[in-house]
This record gives sequence, structure tokens and C-alpha cells, in this order.
Amino acid sequence: MASFNMISLNAQQKRALEFVSGGHNLVLLGPAGTGKSFLVNRVVEICSTMGKQCAVTATTGIACSVYPAQLKPMTIHRWSGIGDGRYDSSEMKRIVKNNVRYKDVMDRIFNTDVLIIDECSMFSKRLLETLHEVCSLKNPQLYFGGIQVILVGDFVQLPPVPCATYNEDGSYCFESDIYRAAFPHHIILKDVIRQKDKLMVEAIREISLGEVSIDTISLIKQLTRPLNGERNKTFCN
Repeated sequence: MASFNMISLNAQQKRALEFVSGGHNLVLLGPAGTGKSFLVNRVVEICSTMGKQCAVTATTGIACSVYPAQLKPMTIHRWSGIGDGRYDSSEMKRIVKNNVRYKDVMDRIFNTDVLIIDECSMFSKRLLETLHEVCSLKNPQLYFGGIQVILVGDFVQLPPVPCATYNEDGSYCFESDIYRAAFPHHIILKDVIRQKDKLMVEAIREISLGEVSIDTISLIKQLTRPLNGERNKTFCN
């Protein structure tokens, strides 16, 4: 295992990094504030010490903005050339292989050892399967062409966006046979690091699951306050 500072990591985070340094695909899940983005940055550090090229991507541009510019984060749609997803997997693979305008995409695929995809709740079954096909240009015998893939996110957050025009039904990536075969390792981060108020942590957890207790309802009511009249008027105009 690569040598790196593990002092500030909890047991779940350390286990996740063991999978990463071992070259395994990984699904890293956890609610807001559990240190997923922090861990992604540690993954990049590990890849660097191991001489591996790591690509940091996400399903949205906003999620990409969380990461330092020097990591050159970009959407998975841009990284893979999939774009708005109008082409099916076989057609997308053919385009990337034969269209000179996709040379940068081919270079990224062939030069990437580890691919991180953040906000994976919005990563659809169709997109996952198309990504697999495109990456197989690197090595058709291996899942994702042999690229180590790390999915990061929380499946109770935003779901994939359906698009009837491009035959995107909005199925989750975990509904794909490729997901079940290629991602045997799952780590769920449970310790909320960002927020220390236990009542607030539990309230956020319950709301995200849609199972709100009386205590959470009481906490929310305690936070109720009248809005300043002038400000409220401004917001309504």
C-alpha cells in the first residue's frame, strides 16, 4: 500500500483508500458532510505517489467546482465525449474511435489509470453502459477498458434526469448488470464531520430518507422565525 498520511482519516475512509491503492473499482457513498470530497482529494494524492494518472469528474459542473482547478475537474459527459447523451453506446464508441474531433477524448481514455465520478446518484444506467463501451477502446477485454473507476455520491440525493428525446429513462446506474459485476466493493461513510450538532445531523439524515420523526419536526419548528418585512417584500418582487 502506498505511504501516505492516514492520521486524520476514520476507519471507513482508511478502508476506502485501501481498496483504491489495491487497484479496485469502488463505490464510495455517504450523506452530506461525511468527507467524500476530502477523500477524493486523498485518492488523487495516492494516485500521484503511485505514478497513476487520475481524472476527477462529476455529473454536474457545480460538483466539479468543489475541486481545486489544478486537478482539472470536468463533467464525465465532457471527459468521455458522451456530451448530451444523444447517441447510444455502440454509436458513441464508433464516433470516439473514428472522429478526429474526439482525439482529446481518446487521449484521456488511454492516459487515465483512475477515473473518479462524483455525484453518482445522477449517473444513469444508460450513461454507465455508454461509458463502459467508450472506455473499452483502451482494452475491450476489461470493464471500462481496464480503467479503475471510483463512483462517489449518495443515492438518496438527486436522481438521473430522464430524456425521452434521447431514450434516457432515468434508471439508476446500480440497475445495470455492469454496475453489479464491475463494482463489488462498497464503502458507506456514516460519520458526519462537517456538522457537530447531533440533533441537526439526525434531522438531516431523516429528511434525506423521507422518514421524519417527532423530534425532527420539533427541531424544525423551533427554527421557525418571522421574516423581516422589507426583505420579504424584496424577495417576492
